[in-house]
Amino acid sequence: MANPTTPNLNLNKIDRSSPTTTFFNTKTWIDDNMDILDVEVTKMASSTQSGRMSAADFTKLQSIAASAGTAGSASDSVIGTRIIDDTVTAAAGADTPTRLWSKLANMIKGITGELNWYTLPVTSIKALKTALDNIPAPSWSNLTGKPSTFPPSTHGHAATEITATGSTTVQAEIDSLKSSVSSGKSLLATAITGKNQPTSASAAFAQMVANINAISSDATASAGDILAGKTAYVGSKLTGTMPNYAGVSVEAGNVGSDSAGNLWLNPSANGYLTGSSAIHCYDPNLIPSSILRGRTVLGVAGTVDPIREVKGTAVSSSSTGSFIDLGGTSKAWNYITITGLSFIPKYVMATGPDSSFVYYTNVINGQINGTDLVYFFQNSSGGGTQFTNYSYKNGGILQNTLGTCILPAYLSSRTYTYWAVG
Repeated sequence: MANPTTPNLNLNKIDRSSPTTTFFNTKTWIDDNMDILDVEVTKMASSTQSGRMSAADFTKLQSIAASAGTAGSASDSVIGTRIIDDTVTAAAGADTPTRLWSKLANMIKGITGELNWYTLPVTSIKALKTALDNIPAPSWSNLTGKPSTFPPSTHGHAATEITATGSTTVQAEIDSLKSSVSSGKSLLATAITGKNQPTSASAAFAQMVANINAISSDATASAGDILAGKTAYVGSKLTGTMPNYAGVSVEAGNVGSDSAGNLWLNPSANGYLTGSSAIHCYDPNLIPSSILRGRTVLGVAGTVDPIREVKGTAVSSSSTGSFIDLGGTSKAWNYITITGLSFIPKYVMATGPDSSFVYYTNVINGQINGTDLVYFFQNSSGGGTQFTNYSYKNGGILQNTLGTCILPAYLSSRTYTYWAVG
């Protein structure tokens, strides 16, 4: 059976329910109880349990007035000093005392208009009220400083009855303003219409604005149609990209010609060309030495003499003429005269029925000198062939000029066939 204990500290008590069983247990009733007392007696009071009070806590309790915690018990010494911050914006709701005072200071500063809540305003609200009460009722005289030109009236006045500055009336000014606006709209409508956006002078301003925004919106040019560096408005502002070849020589891309003698040159790139522009192409054959003399191709005059030839017949003379050989000796021969030549031949060959022939050239040793005749004579005699070579130079009747050529012939009155080349 458990021993009985005290209700507060749970100290062990002697069980006296049965005197015959009562005995004295030293450990339980003395030692254990002393241990409990040692703990409980030294236990300090806290917020969660009871206990002994320290000397410091006792001193604090002694300093608290008997009315502490009641209304009005928070004195200045208890609250201490506080700093008000008048930048705290006033707002509804609970707050700490310091913040509530700061909000009130912010409202005071807003009412006074001063930089700080503690600065006195230039006047008080009461003084302002008094000043407002003393302001007289508004009238023509005290508003304008001028006496009224017409007695007060309870009815309205037409604009034509109100005098404006400059000896005119309000109505006249209104009419002038309306006329000015109407004229301005008419000028504006004409200008917009001139930009290909038909606009009536009676159109609303909003419609005029819409028409202005539509100016050039129907244009079809693109940046490639506008010279590089130039700008234009095609709905919006465009900067051109078309290359400008004004005053520049552009290489030809394609070169062609037709049967009419036209030469066609296409520029190698798209761009803007003017009268000062040029399209060039290179042809190694477009030089004077590749063009016949008397011909001009694209401004290049030819220097090449054309090869011309004439074939025909001529009858040798019945009389003889004098021919000078290379040694200076004169020799008499019949001769043939070739006429009607349009050039001076370089070579002439003539053959006769007697198998004789004459060959003339004015090209000796590769040089054109017009001085030498090489005369080859051939005939048949005694059943054999005889060749005789004669060479003659200019002099005597030998002639090779424009239109006439006189050459020696072996026999008289024979028909010679000639071939002249120049």
